[in-house]
Amino acid sequence: MRPSTRVRTSFTIYSASHETSAAAIDSRPAASCPRHVPFPELRTSPPWTRTTEGPGRPPNPFCFQALASALPDRQAKTPPPAAVKPAPVPVPARKKVLAKKGAAAAMGGSKDAGKQEDVHRLRILDNCYMQYRFLNAHAEAAAIAKKDVAEKTIYGLSERIANMQKYVAQKKAELECLKRMEKVHFVVDSQVPSLQQWCELEREHISCLSSGTVALCDAASRVPILGNIKANTGEVKLALNSAMEIMKQLSPCVDKLSRKVGETEDVASELSNVVSDEQVLLQECADLLHQAHDIQAMEDSLKSQVMQLTKNKT
Repeated sequence: MRPSTRVRTSFTIYSASHETSAAAIDSRPAASCPRHVPFPELRTSPPWTRTTEGPGRPPNPFCFQALASALPDRQAKTPPPAAVKPAPVPVPARKKVLAKKGAAAAMGGSKDAGKQEDVHRLRILDNCYMQYRFLNAHAEAAAIAKKDVAEKTIYGLSERIANMQKYVAQKKAELECLKRMEKVHFVVDSQVPSLQQWCELEREHISCLSSGTVALCDAASRVPILGNIKANTGEVKLALNSAMEIMKQLSPCVDKLSRKVGETEDVASELSNVVSDEQVLLQECADLLHQAHDIQAMEDSLKSQVMQLTKNKT
């Protein structure tokens, strides 16, 4: 509809009869009426809008909306219609009912359109909400999967670390045993030459004693014991002197051997003490290894329990 037609239609509301105004109101669509339009020029409503509804209720807003949509175009071209005041015309009851029904139908149509628009918006918002929920669920599932993979990896690494710790503890114990065995071998190896000398001295001593005993046996078997004994004192003296010389030669060997025996005895006693100490230390090391194994097993069980609790909480 052109602006001139709208001005003419709005003007007939004041100048035409009640039938023309009711027809114009009924024929006007509800969508063309704006909801919030300022209307400062019209300060009093027509009398037919106040006759049926009483003085306490507000006038029908549909008429004001129709007039407000048409008056700005008229004010731009013609002077305001405040100078022209239509005479009050009595409105029949049937026309008033028709006007009220038309206004109610127009308002109902606008309400239905508004409801449909609200329903459409609600559907759009619900669709967006479902999309956001789907995206959040997808992200949460991906995060949970990553968390499970990380927990499995950490658990595998913890097992490997525990095995490595056990292996390192075992190797440390073996290294400590090897160090102690090396110390024992060092002490024993330092005494091996003395032991070899002892063996040589023992062989010499045995040979000297055996030769002395043989010589004494020979001398004793040659001495007559029964009958008329006659002996050459010179030869006996020589034999005894030779025996004394042999004993004198054996005495330094015996003294040296006794000193070696004393030293070897001291070293052997020290070696026995060292061996006993090493056995005690080895026993303590074994006890410590058992304790470390128990502590490691307890730590592994506690770690697995903590991981299970965190997984149950999530």
